[in-house]
Amino acid sequence: MIMLESMFLSLTGGISGMFIGWVVISLTAQQGINFSKYSEGLEAIGYSAHVFPEINAGFFIMMAIL
Repeated sequence: MIMLESMFLSLTGGISGMFIGWVVISLTAQQGINFSKYSEGLEAIGYSAHVFPEINAGFFIMMAIL
């Protein structure tokens, strides 16, 4: 019974976590994340101060398999 409960909690948490992650990435991919406070350091290593994250569907499939 404990194993079954753990499996259901893991499945529910994994699905809801991937959904919430997808929503957050979708919102930030449109608007971007502003790291202007750290722009000097980021530009010194070749990064922009405004980041647009993106994750493809293959990432979520790989996480589900893992």
